[in-house]
Amino acid sequence: MVMDNHKPVGFAHCSVRVDYVEGTHTTPVAYLEGIYVDRAFRGNGLAGKLLQYCENWAKKKGCTEFASDCSLDNVSSYIFHKKMGFSEVQKIICFTKDIS
Repeated sequence: MVMDNHKPVGFAHCSVRVDYVEGTHTTPVAYLEGIYVDRAFRGNGLAGKLLQYCENWAKKKGCTEFASDCSLDNVSSYIFHKKMGFSEVQKIICFTKDIS
């Protein structure tokens, strides 16, 4: 988490997954579960720094691959991922069904 005058302005949440992760070839895999920077603090590399912190954390956990995802309509997230060196590996459609 990144703070500005004791106010949170950005965070990244990553985990280590041992189940299958699309497009990866090893296990465990570090996974960027979420990243956010307040609009007023965007455009200055803060998200990239948060991601780098997560990548360093993941290496210490023994991970050699780092994965993430974004929804198809989240263009800014897609652009961020590409800019940060992620490669697109797959697009999926998720389904849900009410069984009550």
